[in-house]
Amino acid sequence: MSKDVLYIGKPYIENLTNQRKTRICVSIRQGESEYVLWYEVDDVYGPYLCTERADGFVVNLLLYAMEHGLDIECDQCMTERLYYQLVEYLIPCISKNTRKYRAISIKAALDDSPINSAHAVGASLSGGVDSFYTLLRHIKRKEKSLNITHLTFFNAGASGEYGGDDARERYQERINWIKAVAEELGKELLCVDTNANEYIKQNHEATHTFRTLAIPLILQKLFSRYYFASGFPFQSFVFRDDDTACYDLLNVQCLSTDTLTFYSSGGEATRLDKLRYISEFPITYNRLNVCVADAVNCSRCEKCARTMVGLYAIGKLDLYDGVFDLDYFEKHKHKYLSDSIKYLKSHDWPESYALLKESHKLSIFDYCMGIPKLIFYEGRKAIAKNTLAKAIYHKLKRKK
Repeated sequence: MSKDVLYIGKPYIENLTNQRKTRICVSIRQGESEYVLWYEVDDVYGPYLCTERADGFVVNLLLYAMEHGLDIECDQCMTERLYYQLVEYLIPCISKNTRKYRAISIKAALDDSPINSAHAVGASLSGGVDSFYTLLRHIKRKEKSLNITHLTFFNAGASGEYGGDDARERYQERINWIKAVAEELGKELLCVDTNANEYIKQNHEATHTFRTLAIPLILQKLFSRYYFASGFPFQSFVFRDDDTACYDLLNVQCLSTDTLTFYSSGGEATRLDKLRYISEFPITYNRLNVCVADAVNCSRCEKCARTMVGLYAIGKLDLYDGVFDLDYFEKHKHKYLSDSIKYLKSHDWPESYALLKESHKLSIFDYCMGIPKLIFYEGRKAIAKNTLAKAIYHKLKRKK
């Protein structure tokens, strides 16, 4: 058995009767090691798990295989269209335009017959700005076949990119919150747990599109359409090692099949456009959850700060006193506003900075705090990218 090949066995169903859960499992073999990878749903969704295709498992493992230079071989067939789009477009484009990923081959029997679907329309709900924007734009559309029927919440990396007990605990903590949103909107909720994160051990942002969209592919008997919230405007399209969202316009096309269509939703809007839109819906005032540090908004991390500053810039922050610590914000306002200068060259912050500047909400003190922070922050990023500079930095640090 070649160690340069990742073998994906035939998917099979496992019933966890005592827990009222159903799993779809597959054996993954690499060299002498073997791992049983699974996805778990409530029993009611068990009949929609698709054992007839290897599609979802291939997509989940694709960037792992490309990073480690592993060809993929499948015991189960793949959907013909998906296979074609992966080998003809996606794999060549990613491997030619990034340093991290290499071109690989996929060996599998192909099937072009349709999969019978319940024609559900799904969307991930993390509680963040992007996901709320996507949700609220697709719940009362005049195109009835495009209205969301199911909200989804996956333990696919956002609760902990390497999986394990801590990630699963955070995932379970967030389920009740997500359930309350689904109930308020009258939507079905589908939660999916998995141990895939423990196997691939990759950075979440660098792989999240594939980790997430693998799951609707595993549930192709349920979904015919699925919205994936875009984290970047469409005009920012670029291939990057560290965030698959930058080229989601290509991803959603290449990961779609004849049965299941993916949409990159929200790429037409900027971050402040999205904040303005969702702030018109009272459900977000007590349900917006952007934090990556805790199960609820900590109001301290960079993502919380970015959202709070954006809401402050558009004059809507006061509406969100149910989810953010606004007293803390007021006491440390200069720290938050100077962060708009610190992150001036980062994604999403410049738009808030421009509006704050235009509306004269930035003081001289904010600039005095922010400019040194910007210089230090960008300097550290430059060191991190420069191998020689990084070596010198660590050598000096050891001497101290």
